[in-house]
Amino acid sequence: MDNQNINLDLIVLKKTDKAGGTDFVLSDSGVNRYGSRVLTSGVNLEAFIKNPVMLWGHRRYAENGKTNIIGRWENIRIENDQLIATAVFDEGSELGKEVKRQVEQGFVKAVSIGFYAKRWSNDPGYLLPEQTDWTVIEADLIEVSFVDIPANPNAVKKLNFILPNPQNHHEMKTVAITLGLQEGANESQVMQKVAELQAAHQNATTENATLKAKLVAIEEGEKKRNCEELVSKAISEGRIIAAARPAYINYAMTNFEECKANLEKMPAYKPLSAQIETAQSPGGAVANSEVQKFQAMSAAEKTKLAQNNPEEHQRLTKLVLEQAKKDGKIK
Repeated sequence: MDNQNINLDLIVLKKTDKAGGTDFVLSDSGVNRYGSRVLTSGVNLEAFIKNPVMLWGHRRYAENGKTNIIGRWENIRIENDQLIATAVFDEGSELGKEVKRQVEQGFVKAVSIGFYAKRWSNDPGYLLPEQTDWTVIEADLIEVSFVDIPANPNAVKKLNFILPNPQNHHEMKTVAITLGLQEGANESQVMQKVAELQAAHQNATTENATLKAKLVAIEEGEKKRNCEELVSKAISEGRIIAAARPAYINYAMTNFEECKANLEKMPAYKPLSAQIETAQSPGGAVANSEVQKFQAMSAAEKTKLAQNNPEEHQRLTKLVLEQAKKDGKIK
């Protein structure tokens, strides 16, 4: 699918403070609250770099007609599948000054990208666990706004780790002990420990995602087996015909309990030999009521019997032929 203008809250995480502004993760390729995602590799930054406008809530103008431009974005780049930029606020604007205050005091932590979607797809090859909707594979970034509530459930402020001044021994001692090092650890040892913790966190995140995907696959496999057993039992009991198997498995996968209840309401097939009794005629001859019952069946009923229980259908057909021979109707 092609060409749509979209303002969509995606990923909105504060990263770290730097001189001249604050860095924010504007977007990544993760799944948002809407069940969709935008591939970072498909975001075109060319137009945005020329006009890196910062808005409040994706609105260009406020209700009073004043502009909602509250600043600009600098140092726009992609790192580890994350689109990152530095926020520079327009403190000459009343709104820009107020939003900066709220950001600095931690009342506002979220940003959101507005983009022009050029191509998107529902191809299963793009789907991640928990993704239920399309993947934007090519888009032009138009603006980035500060927002109150983002779409991405992971939209929380990241931990800011600022290395202490090596000359401040009290700070170094505190950080070293916090990291599980000896209180006399130097700057190089602290940096190495931080790198180890970051790597361990990344490995744990990756492992967690892998295990979660495996769990989902196991649960889906168990669910499908239960559905297949339910439908197979209904077929063996003659409640439905074998040709209906795929449709009923899909039904059970969608709503297992409802499908089970409806199948149990359907009458189970019973052979004619179990439904009728052989009656004695006045002359003492045995009247084959099975044959009479079979002959009274409609063509559709006989077809269903042949599909559900071919052995029974064959037996009754044989009885009909034998009766016809006895009656002299055929030789």
